[in-house]
Amino acid sequence: MIKLAGLKQSSLRLEPMALALAALVSLSACGGGGDAPQMSAAVTPGTQGIAVGEPNPSAQVDKNVFIKMAQGAACSDKRNRLYIIDNAQVFWDVAGSCADASYSQTLFGATPDKVLCRSYDSIAGPRTSCTNPDPAALEGFGGIIKNLDKPNLGMDSTHKVEIVDLTPQVKLGNTVQFEQLIVNQYSGNSTLENLTVRDAKGWSEMWKRINANMTELPPEPWVDFSKKMVAVIFAGNASNGCSGVGVVRASEQDGVLHVEYANAPEPEPGVMCTMAITSPVTAVVVDKFDNVKFDQIKATPVKFKRIETQLSTTDQTAPFTAVVSDELKLRKLWNQYVDAATVMPSIDFSTQTVLFAWGGLGMTCQSTTFTGVLRAGGKLYASVQNRTPGPATDCIMGVKGAGDVVIIDRSDEPVVFSSSVVQF
Repeated sequence: MIKLAGLKQSSLRLEPMALALAALVSLSACGGGGDAPQMSAAVTPGTQGIAVGEPNPSAQVDKNVFIKMAQGAACSDKRNRLYIIDNAQVFWDVAGSCADASYSQTLFGATPDKVLCRSYDSIAGPRTSCTNPDPAALEGFGGIIKNLDKPNLGMDSTHKVEIVDLTPQVKLGNTVQFEQLIVNQYSGNSTLENLTVRDAKGWSEMWKRINANMTELPPEPWVDFSKKMVAVIFAGNASNGCSGVGVVRASEQDGVLHVEYANAPEPEPGVMCTMAITSPVTAVVVDKFDNVKFDQIKATPVKFKRIETQLSTTDQTAPFTAVVSDELKLRKLWNQYVDAATVMPSIDFSTQTVLFAWGGLGMTCQSTTFTGVLRAGGKLYASVQNRTPGPATDCIMGVKGAGDVVIIDRSDEPVVFSSSVVQF
C-alpha cells in the first residue's frame, strides 16, 4: 500500500500517489444449466398476462439462495432485480457498466440450477435461448422482458410477482481517465482553492504560482489545450510532512465533470512525520468540460495483496476492469488473460474478493497496475494506473499483455474503478 508520506519535492511529472484511483467494467455470471421442467409460457387469451409455471407448484423458491446469487454479480451497477413468480420461478434482470457481458435476463425454475430461458450480451452480440424447444417458451420469455415496466410483469391477478431490488443505490458517473501531472507537497501557494486551467497562457501563469517558492522555474509540462484542460487542487498550509492531496477519481454525470479528491489519510501508528510546514498541490490533465465540480472526500486505505501473474501476449480484448466474487468468474478470466504457465491461486471467496485489471497488449515497457484501494462514502475506490512511454522514451521491441490482479477482504460496498495514465 503506497502512502502519501514522503512525496517527492518536485513539480515535474511524478508517479501518482495511492489516491490516484479507475471504470466499472466486469463480467456477469448467470446461473448454471440443468434439465428444465415443462413451462407454459404462451400469452393467455383474454388476459394482460403471461402464464408461467404452475399456480400451485410443489417446488418452492428459496429466496435467500437467489439473493446470494444476485449479490455476487460483478456487473450489476445499473440493474439487479429478482422477480419471484408464484413462488415457483425467478426472473433475474441484471446489467452493468461492462466492456462485454453488460446485461443478462434469466428465467429460472425453483432453484438457480434450473435455467429455463436466458437472454444476454456477448462478444458475438445478443443471444436468447430456452431449454424448452417449444416456441411458446421463447414467446413467453420475450413477453416477460417486454413487460418489465408493468405491474405484475403484465400478468393477470391469478399470478403473484414479488420484486427484490438489489440495484446499488449509489449513482455513479462514467469514469473519465486523467493524467497525473503534479503531486507536490511544497508548492508556492498556501491558499486553499480548486481551479481549472483551459489555455496555454493560463497554464504558464499557474505554473509560476505552483513554483513560486523555487529559485529557478522548472520546465513547464506541455498540455494540448485544444482538447484538454488542467484541474488544480491547492490544499493550503499543513503542519506536518505526511500531508498531501490527490485526485481519487474523475467522472462525468449529466454533462458535469466531477473531480473527487482527498487529503492524505492519517499515518499508521509508528510512522513519524516531520514538523515541516507544507503546502500540498496536485494537478491532473482531463478532457475539456464546460462544467466542473470538485468533490472532497474523506478516504482511508484498504489493504490488498497482489497476485503475481504472467499475462497473455495474444489476447486483443480492449482494456477492462472486473470485480470477481466467485471461482467460476476468476477461472474464466484467468484462462483467457493469464499465461497458461501461471497457476490460478486458491481464493476463499467467502471472505475475499479479487480485483482484475486488463490493460491490453502493448510495448514491453508499458504496464497496468493497481496502485491503491481506498474506502470512502460507502464505496471502495480501486486505482488503476497505466504507465506509458513518453516521446523521449525508448522501449525494447516486443509485445506483452499488461494487467494486474489483487485480493481484498470481501465487502458489500460497491467497487468504483478509477483510471489514470502516467508518461515516463
